[in-house]
Amino acid sequence: MKYICTPVKHVYALALFLLLIPALSFGQTAISGIINSYWEVISVDFCNNRVALPGIAVGIANGDKVMLIQMTGAETDITDAPTYGTVTDYLEAGNYELLTIFDVNNNVITFNEALLKNYDAFNGKVQLVSVPQYTDADIVSDVIAPAWDGKTGGVIAFQASGTVTMNANIDASGKGFRGGIVQNQPGCFGAGAGSANYRCDIIDLCGGNKGEGIGNNGGFELGRGAPANGGGGGNDNNTGGGGGSNFGAAGIGGQRLNTGLADCKGPNPGLGGHALIYSNADNKVFAGGGGGSGDDNTGEGTSGANGGGIILIKTPTLNGNGFSILANGASQLTTANRDGGGG
Repeated sequence: MKYICTPVKHVYALALFLLLIPALSFGQTAISGIINSYWEVISVDFCNNRVALPGIAVGIANGDKVMLIQMTGAETDITDAPTYGTVTDYLEAGNYELLTIFDVNNNVITFNEALLKNYDAFNGKVQLVSVPQYTDADIVSDVIAPAWDGKTGGVIAFQASGTVTMNANIDASGKGFRGGIVQNQPGCFGAGAGSANYRCDIIDLCGGNKGEGIGNNGGFELGRGAPANGGGGGNDNNTGGGGGSNFGAAGIGGQRLNTGLADCKGPNPGLGGHALIYSNADNKVFAGGGGGSGDDNTGEGTSGANGGGIILIKTPTLNGNGFSILANGASQLTTANRDGGGG
């Protein structure tokens, strides 16, 4: 929904910030590790260019550059059918923009600029990410992000007006959406009857836990259906969880070797996450989906792995020196043995 209002722009605050740039950003800066800070956002006031945090703002000041980004909140198909998890409306999920802090008052942060996009912190997850400003940046050891924890993290963002020199990697691999957690369930699920369901709730035991993605799962934590770009859980005996996706669709989970078990309806492994649509016109960005968990009826199944995070860099010159900018999904490296492996 587009709000109708006329936001006020505090242009004098921007002028003050520009005057401070030479003093704050002079010379080459060695950077490494976690360079960003993160704050959960619980509400967005579009008309007044401000957001509210759950507590008093700490570590943020007037003139700071930040990125406002909505991580989740897409609408998806939640029917128990092959279409489960397909995105029907992206809504505000993936919206982001660069802003300047005008004022910090307890837990309310006001921006200098008028907001250009809508954000819904009630139906989606929204965060503020600090965006460090450099003249020349020298990456001396890997620049990384904390993993997305359901509220904050998973993003690396910075700007340089000069040259970024890489003597190490910039790496957000495995810092995106969370994989489904494995849980022990008896037999082939559903009281030994097996299940072909694409979704069910936690008490019905129809399959492994789904991975996390940009959409909600409709309250159905389990089953082989993939929620947006999250992977589906393995549905029955020894089946694997589906992989998480992003721009491309993900792979299906592993199937069991013994397909003739009389008390199982499968094999019904977890389905891979759906491909997400990117366009320059919409200008959205998404973290990678988490993998679904595998079957675990003997205590040897494994959880799904985390998807890749988000990296946003603005610089006129980047010297790679053979190093890499990485945002890969993680792999589940633990052997599942007699049960299903996570995606």
